[in-house]
Amino acid sequence: QMSDSPFNDRTGYRDAYIKHTLEPKYVHPKEQYKGPGAPFEDMTTFKRDFKGNPGEITRSFKPDNQAFSSGKPLEDVTTNRNDYRRWPMERPYVHAHEQYKKPDGTMEMTTTHNSTYRELPLDRVVAHRPSSANKARNAPFDGSTSYANDYKKWEMNKNKPMMRDEYHPNTAPFEGLSTQKAHYIPHELQPNRSFRPDNTAFQSGSKFEDGTMYRTDFTPKHVEVCPVLGIEKGQTQFQFVSTDQRGHKLYQPVFESVQSLNGFQSPNRMQMTAA
Repeated sequence: QMSDSPFNDRTGYRDAYIKHTLEPKYVHPKEQYKGPGAPFEDMTTFKRDFKGNPGEITRSFKPDNQAFSSGKPLEDVTTNRNDYRRWPMERPYVHAHEQYKKPDGTMEMTTTHNSTYRELPLDRVVAHRPSSANKARNAPFDGSTSYANDYKKWEMNKNKPMMRDEYHPNTAPFEGLSTQKAHYIPHELQPNRSFRPDNTAFQSGSKFEDGTMYRTDFTPKHVEVCPVLGIEKGQTQFQFVSTDQRGHKLYQPVFESVQSLNGFQSPNRMQMTAA
């Protein structure tokens, strides 16, 4: 349903809020920078003590970067230049964008950082090097150590190895009978018997006995068709008989014979109708 009355958008905040005037924001005065009065001393230890490395410049064996030049003109004839046919072309359409229009008024560029930041003078980091680093070292290197001064080299007597006569095997053939040939009696080998079963199935000439307890003890019984199946198809009519002990209602189907009428052909069948 739609209402004709206007929507009431009044809230407690709109009715009870009192708008107060704000005071102008306090702007911190910016402190003016004052530079140092003394001039900057740019003398460093490197400029004062470094005299350059004496010696000749290493000669470069790099080949000259001169390209191979020839007096013949460059043959720039190609298949494209000989066979190409120039076709007229139209320039693509370029959409013209609207020109930028500057908005009216001036932009407020004042920020909290620009208004309250105070710039301080920067001091250079002074290098604290030891005074001994600037002195020239012309004294010779003292390479004496405790091991070189105190170690005493002893003389060692090395035993010379004794040279023995080399072994020369006998080249004459062996004349005699060995123990193996004198006592060995060769026996006939018999293969080991395999106890592995044969891959043949057990066969019997008697008739296969397929009698089971189910076939012996089972008694077939006549199964009556449930009359409820006829109710679902609308072919069987039932009549109430009684109620059993569990409260189930018992119905009995009603059958009637239908005789053919004069002048009409009707099949001779049983049809279940209502009693």
